Amino acid sequence: MDKNKKLKDIIFLNKKETYLKAVVWAANPPGHGGSNLEPLHDIRSLIGLYYEELQEIIKPQSVFFGHSMGGIVAYFLLQRMLDSTKHNIEGITLVLSACNTPKEFKTTNYSNLSDDKLIDHLLTYDGIPDELIHERNLLNFFLPVFRADFKILESSPMHDFTPLELPVYFLWGENDRIVPMESGYSMVNIF
Repeated sequence: MDKNKKLKDIIFLNKKETYLKAVVWAANPPGHGGSNLEPLHDIRSLIGLYYEELQEIIKPQSVFFGHSMGGIVAYFLLQRMLDSTKHNIEGITLVLSACNTPKEFKTTNYSNLSDDKLIDHLLTYDGIPDELIHERNLLNFFLPVFRADFKILESSPMHDFTPLELPVYFLWGENDRIVPMESGYSMVNIF
């Protein structure tokens, strides 16, 4: 089986050539995008999956970019790579965008909210299109994926979180009411 075909089946990777002559890969967790796998429910499983499947893609000088949950996932994946002797992490950089620290998910328990309360919580993000908000059956279709994402985030405080010995950059919006600057400062203080 072609390795790229296998990767697309497992975690739905999109490869794009950019004007900078860089190769950009976007990894979606199981249950997202075109993945046929069931959503995962803990950070260790997701990191394990990414670690195994992305080894051939990640090269020296790679830049990991993670927004929101993706920032936490990128961090833990890089931590796993640093703990391994298999990877040449020379020149690897991490860019974190609008992500809370794992400890901020220690007591959230969003994954156990009733469907109605979970939907109400999701609506506070102002990121769900109006068409989806008014189609309750369609919104219910996506609830298992949202719930799984929250379970992943809620499992992250149990995973060791230590500073990485590589360049880390932070992107935050000063008017972001979902992940305010205080969260950015908390993340910076970890490093």
